[in-house]
Amino acid sequence: EAERQRSVLDRAWRLEEGDDWAALLRQLQEVEDPEALYCAAQIYLAAGQLEDAFVLLEQLVHTDFQHPAYLPGYTLARYGQVADVLGQREKALRAYQATLALSWVPQEAREIALAGQRTPFKLG
Repeated sequence: EAERQRSVLDRAWRLEEGDDWAALLRQLQEVEDPEALYCAAQIYLAAGQLEDAFVLLEQLVHTDFQHPAYLPGYTLARYGQVADVLGQREKALRAYQATLALSWVPQEAREIALAGQRTPFKLG
């Protein structure tokens, strides 16, 4: 079962246009893991469903999402970006600050947070 769940998560991380996104979302719902919530939010973002992505990210930031080690940085940085796009600048700034306050953050997440502190994130 653990191998199947890891396979679903890996597939979601490599999301492609030709994938069955609805089926992948259903599979992610069966994986009870914070990483699955993050991946589902990414799918909603790719589909342009910002509000749905925001709900999942907000749910995620209020859970214990320490593992894997890269997840907190990516989650908080992405949460900040989506909050910015939805016009919630204060939430975005808090998320960017939280990203930078982590003891370890993937470089990409750090760059997102630094850029987001300077200028509100916009799509396109």
